[in-house]
Amino acid sequence: MFSADDKWLASASFDKTAKIWDTTTHQQVGKTLQHNLGVYALTFNEDGTKLLVAGYEPDIYVWDLTNLASIPNPTFLKGHQAAVNILDFNPVHASILASTSDDKTLLLWNVDQGTHTTSRCWFE
Repeated sequence: MFSADDKWLASASFDKTAKIWDTTTHQQVGKTLQHNLGVYALTFNEDGTKLLVAGYEPDIYVWDLTNLASIPNPTFLKGHQAAVNILDFNPVHASILASTSDDKTLLLWNVDQGTHTTSRCWFE
């Protein structure tokens, strides 16, 4: 996943890590981002200050990238009951994220507030 300005490329792996790469130098920047289980879904927020990562666990990791030299531990978006499949920000409302899961739900999140809608969209 490329950041909006194409400066960074984020990669996710089944080895339980995500990494951020400089697209000019092709070198990793910042630390390797550790997760509890394999990850495969990720997205940058609009200004590239956050990387959201998900995969085989129900929580969405929110990594603060404002200082790549010292990336703090992640915060979490909690609401799904199974693996998270897809993450995508709304192109008009930059703080709104949609996520889908193996629990057959779609949640809409306000990432700035760390909350999701109280109703769930269920899929069969």
